[in-house]
Amino acid sequence: MLITGLLIVPIGAWQVRQRRRTEDPEQVPPYPRMDFNDPNKRRLFIFFVMASIIFVLIVSVASILGFHFTESTTFCGELCHTVMEPEHTAWGNSPHAPGQVR
Repeated sequence: MLITGLLIVPIGAWQVRQRRRTEDPEQVPPYPRMDFNDPNKRRLFIFFVMASIIFVLIVSVASILGFHFTESTTFCGELCHTVMEPEHTAWGNSPHAPGQVR
């Protein structure tokens, strides 16, 4: 949902820009103005870039950890597949289970 929200922001900005162009085309320049000499705009831009980088890193790490967890025997045998309970119990008692002495 968060990624979808990030994708919707530029679409909304484009729609607002198009609406303003139809209302008063003289007031809307062809391209957005990015004046980094204005400290407020510069801080806002830096905040947006840093927040986006942090967000992408968090989502990436969460995705990788989530994938590894869904590949684990804990997820498959205990949380996800209740029909696999007898097989998971048999695997837990087998010599292949972690912590079993051979």
